[in-house]
Amino acid sequence: MPGYVIHLATAYVHLRTQCDVHDAGAFLRGVIAPDQLLPKTESHFGDDTANPGLDLFADSHDMRDDYQRGYFLHLLADYLFYNRFLSDFVWSPAVYDDYDRLNARLVKAYGVVVPEEVRGTVGFRDDDLEVFRFDRICGFIDAVGAIDIDELLRTRDYDGIPLEPHGA
Repeated sequence: MPGYVIHLATAYVHLRTQCDVHDAGAFLRGVIAPDQLLPKTESHFGDDTANPGLDLFADSHDMRDDYQRGYFLHLLADYLFYNRFLSDFVWSPAVYDDYDRLNARLVKAYGVVVPEEVRGTVGFRDDDLEVFRFDRICGFIDAVGAIDIDELLRTRDYDGIPLEPHGA
């Protein structure tokens, strides 16, 4: 799953590019909620975090509620990260180290403020990335953050979402 800072950066892009959120605080709490709850099969409404139950969640929650919209954006980012984005990379435990290497860069690039409730679980390292490229992570964040949630809920075309490299 993407780390907290990737999820938060995605939410920040969404808040800047979409006009569908009225309570940014509730939206941001929703974005971090699925990874705070256990078991993950319940918090992600599916068999695992790579295959969250997007339709199940959307059909059983008030998608006009900003907290629920943030929660949905988190589930969507997990789905796209595992099933579309990571397919370009060879899986390695170094992915988790790269989250720590990305965090400070993403905080600076996107103006992310890490909420107190997850601050103790977010690591920061300043050495070089091993698995990811910063521009590709930014491209993922920008593409997912700019998604029109209402349109996506109408079409349910989760695999048709373009994930272009940053700056493309």
